[in-house]
Amino acid sequence: MKITRILICEDSLEGILTAVHEAYVSRYGLHDIRIQTSEGDPEFFTEQMEVITDLKAAASVADAVRKKISEYVFLMIRRAACSEHPGKAQAIYRMIVYGFHMGASVADCIAEPSVQLVTKLSRQVSRETEKLYGFVRFKTVLPGLMTADISPKSRQLELIADHFADRFVNENWMIFDVVRNMACIHPCQAACLFVAYEKKEDLLPKQLLKEDYLPYEEDIYEKLWVSFFKAVTIEQRKNPRQQMNLMPKRYWKHLPEMQ
Repeated sequence: MKITRILICEDSLEGILTAVHEAYVSRYGLHDIRIQTSEGDPEFFTEQMEVITDLKAAASVADAVRKKISEYVFLMIRRAACSEHPGKAQAIYRMIVYGFHMGASVADCIAEPSVQLVTKLSRQVSRETEKLYGFVRFKTVLPGLMTADISPKSRQLELIADHFADRFVNENWMIFDVVRNMACIHPCQAACLFVAYEKKEDLLPKQLLKEDYLPYEEDIYEKLWVSFFKAVTIEQRKNPRQQMNLMPKRYWKHLPEMQ
């Protein structure tokens, strides 16, 4: 009897795709391998192996998914990988295995549990991405520098970065995921950088940390949001329940117009 091999990989799209690459090149048997993003409790008749993220190997799997399955399936996988669901890595792995046999039609096989889970996670992450497009609020902390805080349920920085880089290509800005201590840094007319941090102060300009620093008062963006919110409000037609449906309360702490 063959024991099950559990591949422990980094919790990222690149880490999961590297594990998928390892599963194929090992020739151990696709059905005798499981992929996880964290170590679980010890199990009988299993062995655990750590997989180090290899960007080249991950890129080769990503290219294969795009060519042999479809761009749409790769987008589903990319979104699902940003979820916090503990079973996402195994579901992505099984969907890729089926996809290499079935092609693009694998996206329609929702009776298969792995495809069903990837589809569900992709939709959940996509809905949150769409909300953040409208709920990210930048504030000017220094002339020429804007920052924003978000507290998403899933890892969203890599999904929303291109949207804001396209809108604010000539600006220096930073978006902080305060839940995961990750930041997206966009220098003017340059590519976005993703970095981890322990304290936000480690990434902010030094003059913001001086005791005699006075906050930048010309915060046009916050003033515009507050004034716009007041201008479009019709007191007689207020509907708090509908407002919370369209603008969930968990986003309010980062919205100046809701303070």
